[in-house]
Amino acid sequence: MVETKDVIDALSDGDNLGAEKAFKDTISKKVADSLETKRKEVANSFVKSSETQKDKIMDAKPSDFLNTFEKTIKQISKKHRVREKGLMDYFEREVLTI
Repeated sequence: MVETKDVIDALSDGDNLGAEKAFKDTISKKVADSLETKRKEVANSFVKSSETQKDKIMDAKPSDFLNTFEKTIKQISKKHRVREKGLMDYFEREVLTI
């Protein structure tokens, strides 16, 4: 694993090209790690958002739920900025697993 120490060692040895390569490698690694962390945060927020939507839909009264299902899906998808199709697909999968 390339670290900041490699940059310092290369500079100490007078190896400017080696220092440049070590610096680029270190920065690339840090950027890649940062992007991966952000990707995980975004993915987790999507999962949490989907769970919240499901909970809100399922909290409706049973009779209201069935009578207004499509309207509720539209409202929830708009409110949480997710695709209606994604929610409908989710419920289809859930119904099939029961």
